[in-house]
Amino acid sequence: QGVSSAASDVYKRQIQSIYEEIFDIFSIRGLEKIVVEKEFNSKFARVVKKKESSEVTQISIVEVVRNGYKFHDQVIRPTEVVVEVPKK
Repeated sequence: QGVSSAASDVYKRQIQSIYEEIFDIFSIRGLEKIVVEKEFNSKFARVVKKKESSEVTQISIVEVVRNGYKFHDQVIRPTEVVVEVPKK
């Protein structure tokens, strides 16, 4: 038997709550979520997919696929992103 939608929502909220508590504990000790801007920076982000566009003149981030993190200013996992690149 499958899990009901209401039960599934409860599990999701509980998991999110646990994640937030753990993140808060690590944040106190120096963990930071990397916030990426529209402009791509390879120091903090890793491209997982490229889309060509005639509307951009430089590589720009259009979607964050997976959040990245720094620990005491050292990147421990770059943010995984989808970028738009100038059409050739």
